[in-house]
Amino acid sequence: MSSSKIAKFRDRLESEVNRRFRTYNDLHEYSVAEIESFWMHWWKYYLEFDRQVIGIPDTLLHDRTKVLSSRNFKDAKWFPSGDIKLNYAELALRRANEEEAVVQVDETGKRVSLSREELSDLVAATTSFLKEVGVEADDVVCGYVSNGVFALVGLLATATVGAIWSSCSLEFGDKAVLDRFAQLAPKVLFAVDGYRYNSQYHGRVDELKKVIAGLPSLEGVVVYSPLGESTSEALKGSVLKVVDFEYLLADKESVKELEFVPRDFSDPLWVLFSSGTTGLPKGIVQSHGGICLEHSKVLSLHLDLGEDSKFFWYTTTGWMMWNFLVSGLLVGASILLYDGSPTYGNVDYTFELCKREKVTFLGTSAPYLAACKKSGVDLHRHQYDELSSIGSTGAPLTGDIYEWVYQQFPSSLSLVSASGGTDLCTAFLGSSPLHEIREGELSCATLGADVAVLNSSGERVKDEVGELVILSPMPSMPIYFWNDADGRRLHEAYFSTFEGIWRHGDWAEQRSDGGFVLFGRSDATLNRGGIRMGTAEFYAVIEKLPYVVDSLVIDTSGITETGRLIVFVQLPPGGTLDDTVTNEINTAIRTSLSPRYVPNTIVAVPGIPRTINGKKMEVPVRRAFGGQSLRDLVSLGSMSNPESLEPMQGVIERLSRP
Repeated sequence: MSSSKIAKFRDRLESEVNRRFRTYNDLHEYSVAEIESFWMHWWKYYLEFDRQVIGIPDTLLHDRTKVLSSRNFKDAKWFPSGDIKLNYAELALRRANEEEAVVQVDETGKRVSLSREELSDLVAATTSFLKEVGVEADDVVCGYVSNGVFALVGLLATATVGAIWSSCSLEFGDKAVLDRFAQLAPKVLFAVDGYRYNSQYHGRVDELKKVIAGLPSLEGVVVYSPLGESTSEALKGSVLKVVDFEYLLADKESVKELEFVPRDFSDPLWVLFSSGTTGLPKGIVQSHGGICLEHSKVLSLHLDLGEDSKFFWYTTTGWMMWNFLVSGLLVGASILLYDGSPTYGNVDYTFELCKREKVTFLGTSAPYLAACKKSGVDLHRHQYDELSSIGSTGAPLTGDIYEWVYQQFPSSLSLVSASGGTDLCTAFLGSSPLHEIREGELSCATLGADVAVLNSSGERVKDEVGELVILSPMPSMPIYFWNDADGRRLHEAYFSTFEGIWRHGDWAEQRSDGGFVLFGRSDATLNRGGIRMGTAEFYAVIEKLPYVVDSLVIDTSGITETGRLIVFVQLPPGGTLDDTVTNEINTAIRTSLSPRYVPNTIVAVPGIPRTINGKKMEVPVRRAFGGQSLRDLVSLGSMSNPESLEPMQGVIERLSRP
């Protein structure tokens, strides 16, 4: 579309570099072949709104090493000269929507709306407390918080003083929280003492006491109670200062104007954690500049967000999508923070919320859309005058979901399937306003993302399934892992398979037209008789069947002497895995996939183990067939349904007997 933000940027870029980009592929090829030029021009374009915030020396336009020191991942440093100083919070608050920067909604219907000025006042008051307890640049501040204004203010205040933020959602148990936060030795903790989910209130005071006791580094705690009842006295213990959030705000009129600590481009902004499903979670550190540069690009150019947008992604504070959501402030969008169940009262509650709040861009997940489809909801009864885009991530979006969405919405709606990850805190595969929507496919690699698919020999391939990789540095890649001084853990995580190339861990196909198809995690890929297949293909077939609520497929080849293909299925209430159901599952697999993928065993379980972020725990279940207990392979606090482990463990032990 000629009116889209990416089209306007393309037109400006054409005039500045004196070349034509007739197609998106032309533009993308330039963005990775001349990666330094592309990012410099985007940075200039993005910062035109206020050059007083960040100065850009003219020398950066003429010396590519001042933009990126090396294209070798190990030596890559963005804007290494130190000429650029910035602060994520300053950019977020200066660009925030003047009239409505953020809206907070919960299940009770309580609604809070803040303008840019009001949000800045809350951040200023909170910043004063952080300074009072001695928080300085590069100290750590953590949040055990729900998705709301309190968490947002905690992040922005932390960034304002140059400290480092990390958060966990309240669904995490105290052990899972300490597995993460104890590594960081935070100086201050932001804490919410309870949350509502599906109409039930879950108190968190007992968990908070254990978390505080397990963090001897704490100098202060800021507590927010959704019920309005102070719990600060009950939490004091040995912590020097525990205050209620309302107390901080009571005297905000006396707080001085915000002073943002200038940070170098690659100074740390926040720590995101890996899921922790196969060991102690890894602390992934990303930078002020890297996040500002990458998020402004993908939110503006690919999601087409700006001052006329209301951005909502259903997420918790323990998932990278929360960080991605709040970065909507960087492009002037109004952001919606919702704390509660996506299916509160009925399965299409999320869509009702979007209608009520006049959301323009809804972010959700493939499992949620699949649940809506399977339940037979009719969204035509709502009027979505503002909703123009639906984004989906967390799992591949299958063709039947595309079909269902466009049965519910007009063809003018953009259905954006995106993929990336916590490692980069962004989507590097997705779509753009310049692309037609193609069923079952991610339309493109995003600008500046040098993405490819390699075969087992490390050769680049198209129209062939292989390992998804990134060939050149991206700004939001980790600057380091926490407690990984020599970089060994980071190297092992991304570069040990193809030396000098980022292996992302997904099984994918790059098509000749520039699109991508994902097939699931490569470390859970199925291989039967030499035919490799991603688990996503399997689930797309099985979970279409009306009597399969959820499923998990495991290939034990390489773990057990006689490799078997085992399918776990969760049936609807009252369902029975009889011969008829088993035969129909086998027939669907044989006809839609391959006779080689008819499973050796199909077994019913009460639930499929999933992380809090909804991802199936394929790798731990597969490893459990090697003799380890599932409880030793996972962190219970990182699971959405830990009650599923014991039944699954029992089935694994039974199937593992000679």
